[in-house]
Amino acid sequence: MSYNSYKIDGDWEIVLHDQVNEWISQLDPIQRETVMYAIKTLSFYGPSLGRPFVDLIKNSKIKNLKELRPFSGNLRLLFLFDSKRRAVFLAAGDKSNSWNKWYSKNIKLAEKRYNQYLLEMKNEND
Repeated sequence: MSYNSYKIDGDWEIVLHDQVNEWISQLDPIQRETVMYAIKTLSFYGPSLGRPFVDLIKNSKIKNLKELRPFSGNLRLLFLFDSKRRAVFLAAGDKSNSWNKWYSKNIKLAEKRYNQYLLEMKNEND
């Protein structure tokens, strides 16, 4: 499986794609702390957490694709909530100096990974 699941203190489980996990581990300590604070906050509030932490992505085939917006400049994490009270993080990166390109590339990547995630979840349940 290419996803790791974490139960933080909140009610919502956090599921990270391997690439997202790797990206977080390579951040500098301040950025990593900021990202982890945002993820922890999301685990407490779930879908009720809105701006400035979370915003809806509009140009995606995934109906409820969202972005987590840590308070550290242009870092973004694309995720969605599934029916099992999990926030599933599909893509992440720094959109500095490539705003539109970053979204175009990473929305497509998130859509591909979401299809993979659904397939993996189906296979686990079979």
